[in-house]
Amino acid sequence: MPRAVPLGVRITGVTAALLFVVVAVQIFVGSGLNALSRPLPFLAYPLLVTALLGWTWERFRNAD
Repeated sequence: MPRAVPLGVRITGVTAALLFVVVAVQIFVGSGLNALSRPLPFLAYPLLVTALLGWTWERFRNAD
């Protein structure tokens, strides 16, 4: 992974991606999930938003 983004943002993004992989597998298996199903994807969306905000903050902070 590129080191342009801080470690915390990268960890958050990878964690969100892994949670969404689990959600995708559950959907393909036939589990009835929606956006508010607990614990997944209920926990994945806030992590995704946090990673996107961290990436955006890093891009604007280093903009010259």
